[in-house]
Amino acid sequence: MCGWRNWNGAQKLGGTAALLAIGFGLGVSLSRVAPAGEPEAREALRDDAGERLPDVKKIIARFVEATGGAEAYRKIENVVMQGQLRMPQMGMQADMKLINVVNGDFRVEVMIPGVGDQVTGKSGDVVWEHSAMTGPRILAGAERDAMMRQQDFLWMLEPEGRYEVMETVAVETFEGERAYKVRLVTPEGVEETSWFSVESGLLIGSEATLPSDMGDIPTRTKISDYRERAGVRMSHRMEQTMLNMTNVMEFTDVRINTEIDDEDLAMPEPVRRLVERQRQRED
Repeated sequence: MCGWRNWNGAQKLGGTAALLAIGFGLGVSLSRVAPAGEPEAREALRDDAGERLPDVKKIIARFVEATGGAEAYRKIENVVMQGQLRMPQMGMQADMKLINVVNGDFRVEVMIPGVGDQVTGKSGDVVWEHSAMTGPRILAGAERDAMMRQQDFLWMLEPEGRYEVMETVAVETFEGERAYKVRLVTPEGVEETSWFSVESGLLIGSEATLPSDMGDIPTRTKISDYRERAGVRMSHRMEQTMLNMTNVMEFTDVRINTEIDDEDLAMPEPVRRLVERQRQRED
């Protein structure tokens, strides 16, 4: 039987995996690197046949078109996704529910039988977490920033406003499929990497290093099973490897622009009390 630490670690990893799934538009990695500075001039990269690699803006634009087009994305007000998270190595399965609103608010619930719930969300300017085992926590710094970037599911419509460096660095095989490897760097020096299928234009994978209270967690994600919902094609299956464990996320119910009330995004009461105490100390 797993000890308390293993159960708690699995619960947190489950929450981390589910959070990555929210960014259905473009899964990206979040590795900390040195500030980018001035880009170096260099010869244009070419593929194995000597052809010049396509500009990253064209790759992202093709992805947008392949999944429904910019106009369809702009119509999105919210996304609600429900499904299962399986952790085969631990013999565990959890239900999960993800809510994402275009204003930036979100809520992710991972419900592990016999262990408890891991809930993470953003309410106003507060990004928070509540675990049945470890209680409430307010996220700050790099961990908060990474969480916020994961929730911006419309950034690909205007990538120039988010990245200081954008480049296509290679054509290579990702999980058996030829793909363009794309490197993006924010002004803060956070590097992001994604793979886009040469054939379909779809996002098929990413690698990530995510900050958390457990330390930095390297991840590798395979993204598949795209299906159309309200005019937008979304991934319904993700296989993610982190800390030598594989998490499989499968979504069975995906709704766009559904009715959401305030309670759906509300902070748990322990989080609300923690926020109040923190604000009192700041005053």
